[in-house]
Amino acid sequence: YQTGLIYMEKMVGELAGRGVEPVREVTFFEADTNFSTQVTAIKDAEPDAVFISGGLPAIALLVKQLRASGVTATVVGDIGTTPKTFLEQAGDSAEGVVGIVYWQPGSPGETETSKTFLSDYVSEYGEEPTLYSAVGYDTVMSVAHAVRQAGSVDPTAIRDALANLEPFEGVMGPTNSYSEARTMTSSPVAVVWTDGALELLDESYVSPVPLPDEIVVGSSLPLSGRIAFIGIDARRGMELAVRDARALLGGSTLVIDFRDDAFEKEQSIVNFDRIMGSNPAAIIGPLGSLISSAALPIAQSNSVPAVTLSAPDNGLTDIGEFIFSSLPMMSLEGPGAALNALDAAGLSYSRPA
Repeated sequence: YQTGLIYMEKMVGELAGRGVEPVREVTFFEADTNFSTQVTAIKDAEPDAVFISGGLPAIALLVKQLRASGVTATVVGDIGTTPKTFLEQAGDSAEGVVGIVYWQPGSPGETETSKTFLSDYVSEYGEEPTLYSAVGYDTVMSVAHAVRQAGSVDPTAIRDALANLEPFEGVMGPTNSYSEARTMTSSPVAVVWTDGALELLDESYVSPVPLPDEIVVGSSLPLSGRIAFIGIDARRGMELAVRDARALLGGSTLVIDFRDDAFEKEQSIVNFDRIMGSNPAAIIGPLGSLISSAALPIAQSNSVPAVTLSAPDNGLTDIGEFIFSSLPMMSLEGPGAALNALDAAGLSYSRPA
């Protein structure tokens, strides 16, 4: 799991900068279910804290097996992108686990947009949104703001607007925009699982050029398959954003051409090819670094801006100037945030000599 290896490398660097050397480093594959080798190595090392990076259900199973073996060290890592699912899969073992998330209702500095989004989402879908619901919403709104700023539905003009997007208040932050690396600006928040719930650890617009009544935006997401729960959460957030973007665009409607890639690389490529036939103003998706690396070059070669919902840690935005990411560089921000969370909580992550 390449992103996990990048995260580990950055975490080791963060620890070294604080004068701490890890007592043990172990790796696993996303498809693993038996972590006895890793658990034994961790237990024998007697750590004060265990930092984990990976996907579900692997990380939930690893936490359960660590606790079952008697490891009581604080567990912390980038495991908060799908907290609801982690809680369901880890069960009682989730108690006390510290997660790093990139949006959390009730966090310090939460925007009014976030509060409204939370209320609207619960009213519409009967459950609380996840990170990817928020990412879906903010991604659609970033495209809407770019169309407004460009005053055009020309893909190149929209790309230029995205690259120089005027900061706007979104769900995930008060000044959303894209960095020079074309990744969404956001600050991670530390949360801890306590008693089965997450707690914090600490004017009208007129386009200079008339816009069409409908603006087509393509989308390829896993709406079925093993991570459909993430794709569906993202789609829900995007659907709410379409409604709010209408006022932003002076009555023009973003029409999202949702296509299911079932988290399959080949289908994502097919989806992107077919989306190009509708002359989209932009594309949102895919999810997953390997799938994104296969499909995004199609958008780049057609000079259509694409905003992936994957973290850009594997060089996705290096594909070309038309490629953006709705998430920050998690491997760069996550490790430092994890250590800062432990410092803020007064928790130890190194044994004194």
